[in-house]
Amino acid sequence: MHLIHVLRSRTYYETSYRREIVIRRAGSEELESATGYGIASVFTPERNRGKGYARRMMQLLHWVLAPRANLPPFPESWGAPPVESFGDATVSVLYSDIGEHYYANAGPDETAKGWITRDPVSTMFEVPLDQPRLDTSALLLSERECLEMWEKDSARIRSSFPTVAKGVGFSFLPENGLGRFMLQRVIAYNGMKGYKAPQIWGASLGDDAQNFVTWVPDKPLSPPSLVSTRLHATPDKFP
Repeated sequence: MHLIHVLRSRTYYETSYRREIVIRRAGSEELESATGYGIASVFTPERNRGKGYARRMMQLLHWVLAPRANLPPFPESWGAPPVESFGDATVSVLYSDIGEHYYANAGPDETAKGWITRDPVSTMFEVPLDQPRLDTSALLLSERECLEMWEKDSARIRSSFPTVAKGVGFSFLPENGLGRFMLQRVIAYNGMKGYKAPQIWGASLGDDAQNFVTWVPDKPLSPPSLVSTRLHATPDKFP
């Protein structure tokens, strides 16, 4: 599902990416397919900052993405609700560069919460410059092989998604553009300031998506670092 929704004016910008998810309700044995959105590139030009434009834009975004039946009454002081509405979002996710409070206070009205931080986990490995190359049988993955691995990984997620004791469990699926988007974003830098995009984007111990990792350079024109876009492995099998 590749739809990209761009909301922009002279005062602010925002991009939403429609993606396929699987979701399991609390205590349910049924795994559902649904639609989720990744929200990115929220930006206000410096001359327009501090005026509340971006916060109101994010508040209105709920009314563009979510089913209207799941939302509170539209605040009269805001005027009319957005005419354009997809109304199919089960979840939406964003990663904030400015902390957790700003987006939490951008709900669908003046009192409801917006995007809430949920138990984030971040792992960083600092690799020494003299790190010896591991003697493994890992297969290095090209772009095409990453696409094949993500399809198999998505099938594995569907077949092994756990039952949720309480709350709701969901997962974005790495196929259909989610994994490839990050890869293509890096390729777009190819030739810029002498940058040469890599040909290898991951490694695996086989073709069954049980022990593999895919990656992209974090900031291609900056000092080298890699971000793992997908990882499914065990420490004993894939050191």
